[in-house]
Amino acid sequence: MLLRRLHLHVSLATLLAATLLLAGTAEAATHNVAVGPGFTFSPADVTVNAGDTVLWTWAGGSHTVTSGTGPTDPSVGVAFNSGAPTLVIGTTFSHTFNSTGDFPYFCTPHFAFAMTAVVHVVAAPVPSLGAWALLATAMLMCGAGVWMGLSRRSVQRVASKH
Repeated sequence: MLLRRLHLHVSLATLLAATLLLAGTAEAATHNVAVGPGFTFSPADVTVNAGDTVLWTWAGGSHTVTSGTGPTDPSVGVAFNSGAPTLVIGTTFSHTFNSTGDFPYFCTPHFAFAMTAVVHVVAAPVPSLGAWALLATAMLMCGAGVWMGLSRRSVQRVASKH
């Protein structure tokens, strides 16, 4: 009976420790870019972490958001493409960037007017673990130590009875 109670306490401590460790993970962010008015993306250069999303919102004009360096790029529109030009203010298009690197894009009908921009994707930072993670690690280590000690004693008791 005592062994079952201690096992329950160790299990609960382990669950709490794992929860505290997972709470330290970084969450992805959404970065906003205005499409227009005029022949602009604003901001024209945006830096995001891998796993983040860029949300483009139309502010005026008939535009696209098309990956590539321009209409002659062999990979034009492969990474992302908002589709046909739209005049509807408030239209949105989003893309999540999972790979690091520079991702140039442009507006198909307004490339000649230098309507171009770049998304710079950098590696996501390692989250700061802080005091909560240290506490969680200590709880995991203590829980494992208690459980191993209980298991060893149980085996010794069974062996001594036979």
